[in-house]
Amino acid sequence: SDSFMNVLNTFIRLMIFFSVITGICSADSLKDFRTMGKTVIGRLITRSVLGTGLCVVLLCLIPVFHFNIGAGSGALQVDGLVSLLFSAFPKDPFTPFIEGNMLQIVFMAALTGCVLLLLGNKVFEIHNLVEKLTRLFMQIIESVCKLLPVYIFVSLVTLIWSNDAGIFVNLWKPI
Repeated sequence: SDSFMNVLNTFIRLMIFFSVITGICSADSLKDFRTMGKTVIGRLITRSVLGTGLCVVLLCLIPVFHFNIGAGSGALQVDGLVSLLFSAFPKDPFTPFIEGNMLQIVFMAALTGCVLLLLGNKVFEIHNLVEKLTRLFMQIIESVCKLLPVYIFVSLVTLIWSNDAGIFVNLWKPI
């Protein structure tokens, strides 16, 4: 079980890394990338404003309920956000892959993709290599996922063999 999940997680981390780089490099120029970024941020802000407005309207319509917003003071929440932002910067390029820190992996991939985008046609071969690596890791993950039914079967057999079959007694309820 642990081995299967370790293999899957290892290749998923690499696939995400190369997929983010490929996505950024798919923009033909920095101008296109900037336009895409503005569009995405605009959509995010619009949806956030609309969602906040809807929540304010609902809160004004339902004054009967008491809402406790936040678990602590505002300073603690800001400190948490700042620590989250600073945790995105890895100490070295290998630790995020070893520890599985996806925030750092995505940050490194975005930084690498932006640098490759800035260099443009000078690194055309690297763009091709990254696209091939993305396809390679996708194929590996698809191959590993084909073993998923075997993994589930072995997990169930192990569960039954360890005399924990009592778990199956409660399965009739959702069915």
